[in-house]
This record gives sequence, structure tokens and C-alpha cells, in this order.
Amino acid sequence: MANMKRMRILCVDDEPNILEGLRVHLGRSFDMTTAQGGDAALEAIVQEGPFAVIVTDFRMPGMNGIEFLQAAKPLAPDSSFIMLTGNHDLECAIQAVNEGQVFRFLNKPCPSRVLKLVLDEGIAKYQYLIEKREVLNETFVGAIRLMTEVMEMSYPEVFSRASAVESIVSQLCESLRIEERWEIKLATRLCRLGAALIEHVPQESSMETVTQNWIWEANVGKLLIRHVPRLELVSEIVGLFGTADGAIQTMFDKDEELVPIAAAIIRSAWFLEYQFRRGSTPTEATKGLMQLMPAASSMLLEAARSIQPPKPFPEKDAVVRSMTAQELKPGMVLAEKVSIKDALTLEAGHKLSEPMICRIVQLAGSAACSFQAVVQ
Repeated sequence: MANMKRMRILCVDDEPNILEGLRVHLGRSFDMTTAQGGDAALEAIVQEGPFAVIVTDFRMPGMNGIEFLQAAKPLAPDSSFIMLTGNHDLECAIQAVNEGQVFRFLNKPCPSRVLKLVLDEGIAKYQYLIEKREVLNETFVGAIRLMTEVMEMSYPEVFSRASAVESIVSQLCESLRIEERWEIKLATRLCRLGAALIEHVPQESSMETVTQNWIWEANVGKLLIRHVPRLELVSEIVGLFGTADGAIQTMFDKDEELVPIAAAIIRSAWFLEYQFRRGSTPTEATKGLMQLMPAASSMLLEAARSIQPPKPFPEKDAVVRSMTAQELKPGMVLAEKVSIKDALTLEAGHKLSEPMICRIVQLAGSAACSFQAVVQ
């Protein structure tokens, strides 16, 4: 019951006396908010929500209970809705329940004891939905982390550069005035997923070799990612990553229209990072981008010219220490390139994860290896 007392209840009615009565009878058990009429209630949901339970009268002038529910449901999808009705409104109430809009309906006048019991049930339902979503979100985030760490372990030469590419993607989105949605961020990380499945990774001997790799990686990545719920849009972006032509418009209405825009931004970012590592200036890199993507829009090319290349690493004021493999800690960043027994190569700037440190320790064994790492 202690948790329920902290839960917030919204009561909606057009009569102030009824709202005051509800506050008096239920205020000791619940955190009560009242709203006089549907419009005020919608404003309260936006400004003061979320509410565990929303109790509404059916007969209200201007906006009746059903109309309020239709407007409130998208704003409070997890809230439990309870409707108070008179006997003559029974048919409408039953319809609302059958359509899944209302958790319970109660006849007026409703004893406060009965209403309190139903509020407790509504709160329990709300808590269940929230806890279920939290578990699903944690599972989702954990699965994504698993994928990215497996990729990093399989092909660290590529995935250690992901943070630099992410920085370029952010700059391109800002220049193009496109919201850097989570789908874009995740597709940036996962677009090279197919590289983790290549036993012998071809050397980046030429841009032609690199882009051919991207096409294969994109096709494989799309096939793998599409099986993950909620990642359908990410899968489409990844699938187009290898061949996006850059002929984009920055205005779009539907999620599907984001796919070619995001794919072009991500492909451009990986290409620019490749050029910057070879010493190209933004102007020189943009000329190469025009050859890679002849149909690229002037907006995308202008955004590419404005990119600030990653700064040399480590920065002058960074604290760098020499340490053994056993002294490395998650979150540390390598200050110089590391190669161990021709089995693992990590570039300077690679942020160490716990699994990667385990691999370093396993490969280094008892050998007296020394690592230069930036201490955060």
C-alpha cells in the first residue's frame, strides 16, 4: 500500500463540488490532482503527468467522457482509465470497455470504498505495464550492447573508429538540420555488422575495395537486424548504407522517408572518416565524396565541407600512463596503436570495454606488455 500512496491520480469532472468530494475522501490514500472538464484534464496530463489512474465522468459539457478518452489515450498510454456513469449511459460505457478504452466503469453515485478498491486495481495494472516496459527496454538495450561488443571483438580495426564516425554523423545532421534520431545513431553503429562475419577482412587497399565491402556488409546486416523487434527502420537504413546515392531532401513526413537520408549521411560519414585518416582536408574529402556519390545533393556536399575532422589523439592536456594489461580498466582509451601477437590490433583512441580487456589479458599472458592509456 505504501507504493500506491505515492501513485498519482487525476480526477476529471465538470462539477467543482464533486472534485472536492473526491479529494477529501481519497486524498489521504493517493496523490490527487483534479481537473474541471476535459480540456483542463488534457492540459494536466501534458504538464503534470504521468498519472497512474485517470478517473473521468461521462457526462461533461463540451467534451464528454468518451471524447476525452480518445484525446487522452495517446497522451497517457499506460494510465488506467476509470469512467463514472449513470444508468442511462450504460450502453456507451460498455462500448468503451469493449474497445479497450476503459479499465473499469462505475455507476454514480459510487461509494468511496468501492472507488478506492478499483483505484488500487488500476494502480496495480499501471505498475505492471511500467515494470514490463522497463524489463523489455533493459533487454533491448542489453541485446544491442551484446551485438556491438561482439562486433568490436571480431573486427576491432573497424569498430574502434565508430566513435569518430558518430561525431561526423552528428555534425552532418546538425548542418542539415535533421534530428539525430536514435535510429540514425544505432544504424551508424550497426551498418558494418556484416564485417564481423568475415573470416579474413580485405585490406583497405583502395576506396573501391572499401565500398565493395560496404555493399556486402549492408546486405548481411539488414538480414540480421530485421529479426530484432523495433529495429525494422534501422534494418532498412543499414541495407541502403552500401549504395545510398546522396540525392536527399531534408524535409520528410514519414519514417520510411528517413531511410535514404539516414543511409546517405552514414555512408558519407564513414567515407569522410576514411579520408581524414589519410590526411585529407574537408574540401579534399568532399571532392572524393562527389566521385563516390555523383548524385549527392548540394546540401549534403556543403555539410561535408563544414565537417571538423577528429582532433589528433591524445590531446595535449590528456593524462597518459604506461601500464600492464592487468592494470587496464573499462573506459580507458588507448593513447597509441597496439598489436599483440599478430592476433589483435587496436588503434589509438580505442575505448576499452571489459570484454576487450579480457581478450587483451588472455593474448598478452604473462608477457611483459606495456600499454599507453589515457586516464579519465
